[in-house]
Order: sequence, then structure tokens, then C-alpha cells
Amino acid sequence: MNPDYVQALQTSPHFPTDVTYRLFPSDLAYLIDDLYSSTQLPLELIFNTVLATLSLSCQSLVDVVHPHTNMPEPCSLYLLAIAEPGAGKTTINRLVMTPCYEFADRLIQQYEERNKDYKTELQIWNTRQKALAANLRKAVNRGDPGEQEEEALRNHERNKPTRPVRPNFIYEDVSLKALAEGLNEHPEAGIISDEAVTFFRSYLKNNPGLLNKAWSGQPFDFGRADEKYHITPRLTFSLMSQPNVFTDYINKNDVLAWGSGFLSRFLFSQVGGSSRVRDYRKGEFVTIPTLVEFHKKINGFLSSHSINSPGMRSERKTLKLSKKALGEWQENQIKIESKALAGGEWEHIRDIVLKAGSNILRIAGLFTCYCYKDDEEITSIALWKAMHLMEWYLEEASTIFYPMSERCQFEQDARELYTWIMTRIKQNNLYAIRKTDIERYGPNRLRRAEKLTPVLNQLIAQNYLCIIKMRSHQALYVSVHCNNRYLLPCGAMSYEQFDIVPPLNSHNAKTYHVNIPLALIPSFALPFSAYTLF
Repeated sequence: MNPDYVQALQTSPHFPTDVTYRLFPSDLAYLIDDLYSSTQLPLELIFNTVLATLSLSCQSLVDVVHPHTNMPEPCSLYLLAIAEPGAGKTTINRLVMTPCYEFADRLIQQYEERNKDYKTELQIWNTRQKALAANLRKAVNRGDPGEQEEEALRNHERNKPTRPVRPNFIYEDVSLKALAEGLNEHPEAGIISDEAVTFFRSYLKNNPGLLNKAWSGQPFDFGRADEKYHITPRLTFSLMSQPNVFTDYINKNDVLAWGSGFLSRFLFSQVGGSSRVRDYRKGEFVTIPTLVEFHKKINGFLSSHSINSPGMRSERKTLKLSKKALGEWQENQIKIESKALAGGEWEHIRDIVLKAGSNILRIAGLFTCYCYKDDEEITSIALWKAMHLMEWYLEEASTIFYPMSERCQFEQDARELYTWIMTRIKQNNLYAIRKTDIERYGPNRLRRAEKLTPVLNQLIAQNYLCIIKMRSHQALYVSVHCNNRYLLPCGAMSYEQFDIVPPLNSHNAKTYHVNIPLALIPSFALPFSAYTLF
């Protein structure tokens, strides 16, 4: 890989989407590039669909070992993409995941054939059962012991045909009970939906226990009435949602979705507003050689799937990090988790960041399974790509959830308060204003001291303004630095002495910077660049 390109990626605060696809191994990067060129569909949707296909087809073949527990866990991924209607969610899903859907259809066809045979065998069995029962009745009526007839009936009962189990490989709209029953028979499957509203409105979303256990690869006990199941599922989740549908789900299920840890397991991405029109003059869709090769490999993985042989379990390959990769993974964990500390740039997605280490291992495991199948461990190359791809997903999650975060509200409050104070000072003929004016007339949500104090302290900490007290009286005033001096209260003489009052609870100021746009800084205040920022 080009060293300059690597350096550019490592120093970039957020990889642009049209560069991020190169973080996939070369075979997959070429595939993604070809899909994008041929379909002109958003790269974010292509990323998620390719990863979902890998997860669904490889989860029965590969486990990864987490360094902190030294225990194997699934390589299954939970993915959620947010896109406007018409972005091509259904198109890309069906195009890339064709082998998975065809595999699911073949399983159903095979089931239908087995079910026909079962019905025929059951009819034959019932006929013989009736005849054997009749023989036993005749023997009893004759006064015979009927031991031979009874033994024949018992042997026949042991040979009763077994109803074939309907194999469910891909679920879309499913209840908790139906999912538990399906996973009890075939514990490796996927919930795939290009219309996530189906899941968001289902009862299943209210029971994240099974879904969390499936992600972790832990056993789950499910019991209803006389039915009890003990299952250890492997489950891939791939949802595509419209923005308003996702926002509505978060607003209504915030406590359960976050409190249970369900959402923290997902890789989130969001399709930005399109700035170009698709070129419809390219003609008919042509075969993409890289997609044909991708489908060929996926079909190979699916042919090894244990669902093909009911009652059999395929042996999974267990991948550990190489010694070098382990050190790199540990360093990366320190780096990303430090960003999730209080005041950090990922503070508002801390739960997602704490699951990122596992998701990095899973992505690296999938890359190894697909591109480096002969490797017995996860190498630095596969890990490097997975770590940086995960960083892109974390930036996506940060962008998606920032508007819903306490940090966003705090920064909005700081800008609103700053604007109100500057306007008030201007209306006061550039005299300092009483601090009590904010508590009386300021923005409604900031009039109470517990709301006002931290926001005011932040603006003071960043030197946007200060609190002064004239030595001639006790009133506190909000002032700014203007023309090499502080604005004084109306009636105060320029030579009068005053003190700058330290803010209350200044230790509560945020460690991150709240940006005040230049447009909000009035002409009488110093230029933005002249401030000494916190």
C-alpha cells in the first residue's frame, strides 16, 4: 500500500466515504468500486451489504478469540444503514446478497420436497398402524395375550416418520417465539431487512435479550408454556432505515435500546444527501466480474453451512490475533476508548466505542476468512484494515447520534446564551449587563442556576466573556473585552477599579471546545482568533 496514502488515512480526522472503501482487502475493494461504478448507489449501503453477506455466510465457519477473555466469540455483525427513500436500499441488498437469498430459497424447496415425502410416509405409517391396532383388538377379543401383536405395534410406533423442520436462514418479519423456535432448529441465521420499520414496530424489539446473546454467542434459555429451548445462536443483523423512521424508534425506545446494550453492538452508517444525478445513459446493467467471483466464494461458504445437513454441526475455525497484531489492537483500544472519556469527542457514543474492540476482531476475522483463508491467525494487515474501517463507522455513529446527545444540547445552549448576552450588551449601549438579567430575561431553559452556571462557566473558560464586580458595590456584571479594556456597567467611570470574579464550580467546565461561529461574534468584540481558548 502506498505509504503516502497510509499516512493520509492515519492523519485524517474522518476518512471520506470514497476513500474508505480502500480499507477493505483488495478483492473486496475492487468489488465495491465496481458496484459503485455500475450502480451509482451510495457507498455506505454497499459497505454494509458486503459486510452483511460476509457475516451471514461465514458465521458458521469462523470464530474469533477476544484477547481480554481468551474465549471464542462469533464473527457475526449487526449493521444499520440510514438512507432516504429511493437511495437504492432494496436494489443493493438483492444484488449483493443474491447467493444468500438463493440459498434460503433452495432450503425451502428442499424442505417442500422432504415434506411431501413425509406426508406420503405418514399416510403409509398410519395405514399400517391401524392394521396393527386392529390385529391387537382381534387377539384380545379372542382371549389371546396378544403379545406378538402388541410388540409389533410398539416397534411400528418407534418408526413413525419425523416431520422435517422448515429451515429459516433469513428472517425479516418474525416474532420472538418464531425466532426462538427457528434458531432452536437451525441456530445460524440472519435478520435482513431493507425496511427496518418492520423490526422497529415488532414485538421482537422489546426483547433484546435473545438478540444480545446471539451477538455474544452465549447460550439462551427460552421458555413459553410447555415449550423450552436452550440455544446458542449465531445471528447476523442488517437493517436499512429511513431517517425519520429511525429517529422515531430512538425517541420511543431510547431507554430499552441503549440500556440493554442492544444498539451499542451495531455498526452505524448514514447516506448523506446526494449532490449528483445518476447517469441513466449507461445502458443496460452488465455483469460485474468481481461480483461474479464474490458470489462464487459466498456460495462456497454456504455449501459448508451446517444447515445443509440437519443434525450436523460444522466445525468452526478459531482465529486469534498474531503477536504483532495483538499489540496493535491493544494500542488502538487505548486510543479509541480515550476518546470516549468524559469530555472526549466520542463521549456521546461511549457504549458503541466499548464494543468496538469486538467488532474490529469480527471484521478482521471475516476479512481473513474471505481473503486470507489459509492464515491460521489474524495478521496485522487484516487487523489494520479492520481498525481503520471501524474508526470510520465510529465517526458515522458520532455524526448520527450527536444531535441527540447531551453534548449537542450543551453546545446549543452555549451558543444561544452567548448570542443573547451579546445582543443584550449591544442594546445596553455597550455597557456590561447585570448577571441577574440572564436569570430574569435570558433564554427560558437557562434561567435556573443549575442550567445556567455550567454554560456560563464554559463561555468564561474559553474567554468569550467574564464576570466583573465593581469595588464600589456588590453587583455582578457580565462583560467582554473590547478595545483593550473590559466593558463596564452604565454609570461607571473608566478609572474605577473592579475585580474579575472567578466562575463558580469552574472545575465543571467541559474539556472540549464549544465553537462559537464567527457570524455570532459582534463587531465590538475581538476577532475569534484573538481569544485564548480553553
